[in-house]
Amino acid sequence: MSVTLRRLAVASLVAAVTLAGPQAQATEGAAATAASAAPLPTVVWPPPEPERYDPVLQISEIVANSPNYDGTDAFEYVEVRNASDGALAWDDFRIRYVYPLADLNPISTVEWPTTTQDIVLAPGATLVLWIRSEATRGLSVADFNAAYGTALVEGETLGMVDASGLSNSVMRGFEILTDSGIQAARAYYNEDGNADAAHLAGVQYAPTEDAGGINAREGLAAPSPGVAATHADAALIATAPQGREPRLRDESPTQFTPGTTLDLEAWANDDGLLHSVEIEVWNNRDTAPVRHSLTKDEIGKFRFHLSGADTVGRESLHLPLHGDGGQPSAPRTRDHRDTCTRTRGLAHRRRTQRSAARR
Repeated sequence: MSVTLRRLAVASLVAAVTLAGPQAQATEGAAATAASAAPLPTVVWPPPEPERYDPVLQISEIVANSPNYDGTDAFEYVEVRNASDGALAWDDFRIRYVYPLADLNPISTVEWPTTTQDIVLAPGATLVLWIRSEATRGLSVADFNAAYGTALVEGETLGMVDASGLSNSVMRGFEILTDSGIQAARAYYNEDGNADAAHLAGVQYAPTEDAGGINAREGLAAPSPGVAATHADAALIATAPQGREPRLRDESPTQFTPGTTLDLEAWANDDGLLHSVEIEVWNNRDTAPVRHSLTKDEIGKFRFHLSGADTVGRESLHLPLHGDGGQPSAPRTRDHRDTCTRTRGLAHRRRTQRSAARR
């Protein structure tokens, strides 16, 4: 039996989509939204690229060959710097390890998750991302600081990254992306025949103002996590003025059959740097909303997959989409129990109030 999908369009910031059976009662959020619901603004889809790609986050140092522990490079890291004049929440960004071709185009990438949450980088501040493999995850922050003679603090100047470790023998790189998948910066090591990882040293990178965000290799120096010496004199990039809110356009199916898979598709764009796109999922059986971050694919579309186990026996599915153009003054909220948004204005006020409460 197919179940008809009833849509609720909340312009720009939140596009709320409710899949429900014909006899299902509208949720409180749906009832409050109905009077103000309106079609999304007329735009070209797929959307054009944003106007601004300023490299607000940049890579200043990579250490691929570090002091050892139990025969393994135990203290590898990549140092990133907030190159803008506004605070940035690291939760709005992610890091990938890059496997490049000779022409520096990536042949593949692997996302390495940051397990330390709620880090905020002040303007000009650095964050050291400690790349920890299975063999070294038992080491502590004190061990890292002892290895380099530093006093970094997890959650402020140091973040933990779960990974498999850096290659010492071939060219590799890192890229920083927004949570929605837009590249902010990229840097390579062991490039052009430089045996960077053959030395117990840090590969230093020059700052850049280029839209592509490529940090060029500047040379080797003693590891200096948290210093970003090559960026000391770089002018801060002006934060883009507040533009319009992100636009979302849902292209999901109009029906679903309980017990079968459901693939949701959406477009999203912003007139600046789109920080994140999330989908909030709950249903008549699992009523606590859970948020999932979405990353655009190679053609720029955002997708989410629900398995048959997620739809079997469900009479209604609630799947609002959220787009975020950035809340730089505080980490993005993780309140998963904030139920279906009534109106765009209320959603924005709630998020702003929660952000202010955390500052």
